[in-house]
Amino acid sequence: MKEDYGTLYEVEITFRDSKICKEKTEEIRESGLLVKEVKGNKVIVEWEVPENEGVHEVENALFYMLESGSLGSYRYKNIR
Repeated sequence: MKEDYGTLYEVEITFRDSKICKEKTEEIRESGLLVKEVKGNKVIVEWEVPENEGVHEVENALFYMLESGSLGSYRYKNIR
């Protein structure tokens, strides 16, 4: 299986509720990620992965942000 390095991902995060969504969306913006869309409790983010890292960096960050899935879920796709 090929690992993707130095790519751009579109990440869709679905939060458990809109209050958590609002709080976490602000954190995402402050971290420097591009928030493309917010709709209800869903956020779409563009996430650039450094050349020397892989998509696991996105997965690890979201694991902690979503507190092991208790605050929501996510999916992503490679867009570059």
